Amino acid sequence: MSQQDYFEKDYYKTLGVSKTADAAEIKKAYRALAKDLHPDKNPDNPKAEEKFKEVSEAYEVLSDTKSRAEYDEIRTIVANGGGRPGGFGGPGGFGGRGGQNVNLEDLLGNNGGFGGLGDIFGGIFGGGGRGPQPGTDFETSTTISFENAMRGAAVTVQGARGSVNARIPAGVSDGARIRLKGKGGPGQPGAPSGDLYVVVKVQKHPVFDHDGKSLTVTVPISITEATLGGQVKVPTLDGTTVTLKITPGTKSGTKVRARGKGVTRADGKASDLVVTLEIVAPAELTDEAKAALTAFADATSNFDPRANLMKQAGITESAKMSEQESAS
Repeated sequence: MSQQDYFEKDYYKTLGVSKTADAAEIKKAYRALAKDLHPDKNPDNPKAEEKFKEVSEAYEVLSDTKSRAEYDEIRTIVANGGGRPGGFGGPGGFGGRGGQNVNLEDLLGNNGGFGGLGDIFGGIFGGGGRGPQPGTDFETSTTISFENAMRGAAVTVQGARGSVNARIPAGVSDGARIRLKGKGGPGQPGAPSGDLYVVVKVQKHPVFDHDGKSLTVTVPISITEATLGGQVKVPTLDGTTVTLKITPGTKSGTKVRARGKGVTRADGKASDLVVTLEIVAPAELTDEAKAALTAFADATSNFDPRANLMKQAGITESAKMSEQESAS
């Protein structure tokens, strides 16, 4: 941005905040305006795009403690007639309102220099300065399917200067931010452009999920499979299945890892498929099935699945017997 903007633009008014607003208020106001004015939300709307750039420029200055202090101080000087582009106090030198002289040493420090404000004055009146300012960073978003998130995808997003092609790496998680260097707002001549950050929103999959390293899936198994063991087929993301061995006495929630059956990672290697086994009981039983389960219960009557729980909770046999007597 031009440093003359410090004189001519009211960044507080642009963001709709007071001059005493704290950092949190400024950030909140910027986020709300940027959301409403974002190019993704206002395609082919040059007025909204221009306003979006103004809001971003205002936030860039006011969100930085040092630049905000310089901005406030220089605008105070100008408001009091201490100086403005074209000369301080008009023709004839350093004149305040009503012809009152302004001592710049008092305003800017007793060392005879301009300090932090020297950069601003230098940029406007031809002296030194911080040099050309780099472009502003921008943020946009894209929504992709779970499959594309796992395998990687090429997408087109809307940046500060129009459409931008971006490559989404394989295995990206929901909410990840991809940096596109130099694809943000243009810098002043001789300065680099800002960056464009793409926030990736990943759609939910009805079967699979991702824990950052491995593909995950929950697979139901029957009571019989959990008790006796066996083999079950598990789906994979590429549309095939893999067969897993279930050991006898498997508990619900047990995790089994299928090596290399996940998705291809950014390094070219295949991740694992982590399978969570969940025991599911039938909602309805035939008379024959009920009889079989009753016989099974009788045959395993010595097995108490809650014995260890009671022991860890400090429940003694005498306490359980007392409860049984009370119930009878």
